[in-house]
Parts: sequence; structure tokens; C-alpha cells
Amino acid sequence: MKKNLDNENDTIVRDFTITKGFNPDMIEIPEEFEDVPIADVTPREYARKKSNKKLIRTRTSKNMNEYDAWRCHDRAVMMHDAKHPPVAKFLLAPATVWKVFGMPDEPTIGIHGTGEYNFEDNNLDCYKLYDYKQTDLYHGLNREEEWYTSPKNIAKPLKKRKVKYPSVDEFWNSTEPVEFKLAADEQADLRRFKRWFRSQFKTLADTEDTFEERILKKWADKFDLCDGDWNEKGVINEEMAVHKFDCTQMMTEEEIKNYPHGPITLCVPPKMFDLSKATRR
Repeated sequence: MKKNLDNENDTIVRDFTITKGFNPDMIEIPEEFEDVPIADVTPREYARKKSNKKLIRTRTSKNMNEYDAWRCHDRAVMMHDAKHPPVAKFLLAPATVWKVFGMPDEPTIGIHGTGEYNFEDNNLDCYKLYDYKQTDLYHGLNREEEWYTSPKNIAKPLKKRKVKYPSVDEFWNSTEPVEFKLAADEQADLRRFKRWFRSQFKTLADTEDTFEERILKKWADKFDLCDGDWNEKGVINEEMAVHKFDCTQMMTEEEIKNYPHGPITLCVPPKMFDLSKATRR
């Protein structure tokens, strides 16, 4: 050990001095052990063994196997108010968002937003994409053009300068990127959802079909819309179970005889009285 102290390629010396922090000069070998031969030792026996644990790269892995997300209309992220801290921000064109994901839902943050999209992934985590203070619904009606181009307003910094805001319809028809915020559940897999979200934009933004057209092509044979025949006279449904069955259906003959509440009669459907025979009192 002392002879090879300056040999940096000796893994045994490096592990003994650098890793473990020992100083060979401070170690004294007893006289009775100085002439004892050392067994054949190879550096590999003292080398660090690799761990058999599987390394899961959650931050850098781009694996999207067994992951999917979709629009959700019955669950949403719990937000206490419009100032709920977002987990991410996107610069997106509102018209493209509408094209890719369809018509937005009614906002739950009041006049601070004009629409939102709720998503759910296969981990049952929820996400919410929404606009924040982007239209005149929050800022109020715009003033005349001269007020925004006045020297006093132009002299202000960009952050404090008064600008015009679009209406709700103008906003969702705009192709200019604006800021959208994303809220998510506390334990949501945000990185994989953002990759899925970007992939949807990359594959669907340049297609000709809108969200509604893609849905109709996929599910048109699964459902149909029917408003009924308005020329047909309506008939009151009297074939309900309460008018056809009673509790004796599940009883034996002996149980019916010992039934303590007397005879059982079916419910009779109510009938509308004849208004032509009504008299005024």
C-alpha cells in the first residue's frame, strides 16, 4: 500500500486513501506480520459493485407507453379561485385550441376567463387549461383609438401601457398566440401530460378536420340524435313498474298470507279530469 501510494491507477490504493479517507503512513504493521506473504488479490475484488436496482428516470424519460389522456366533462381540478397557482403556461393560438380540442366549457373562474378545457389521464388525475384576463369581458369595453395612441400612453413602459383587448368572439377566432394557464392535481404526472398535450397539437393542428368532424367520423355509427315526431299525439306512459308490480312478487304464498299490513293493491295512474265539465263556483 505504501509503495504504491503515488500510483493513481491502483484502484485498491485509491479506494483506501480517497474513498475511505485513510492515510497509510499513519498505519504501523506489527513486526510479526511484516514477513507474512499477502494472498493473491486483484483490484476487481475491491472494485465497487454495480447496483442491481432498476433506475427509473422520471424527469428525463420520454417513454409514453401505457399513457393516454382525454377531455373530461364530469371531473375537474379543484381551484379555490381565479388566482390558483398554475403548474405550467403555454403560448397557444385560441383558434387552434378550439380546432384541436373542440368548444371550450363554461369558465369556473368568473369574468377572469372565457373558456376552459378539463382533461383526465389514465391515472385519473385531472388537468385544466384556461385563459386568464385576455378579453374585454374582464377589462371592460375598449376606448377610442386616440386614447391608446396618445403620447402619454406611448411614453409608459410596455408593462404599464394601456392596450386594447379583444371581445370573446374575437379572442377565440384569433390565430395569434396568447398565454393559457394549466392547473393540475397535486400528484399529477405533469411531464407526461405536457408531452401528450404537445403531441396532440403537433399531429392535429395542421389537419383539415376540426374536433367535431373527427369525433363524428369515429363515433357516428354509435349514436344518433332523435327529436321525435312532433306531429304525433303524446301518450302518457302507464306501463311503469309501480303500476304493474308490487312487493308480493318476491314473496311466497305463506308470506303473503301472513303479511301484517292487509291486502296489497297496485298503484293506479292518475287521470286528468274533463275540463269541459268543470263549473265555476
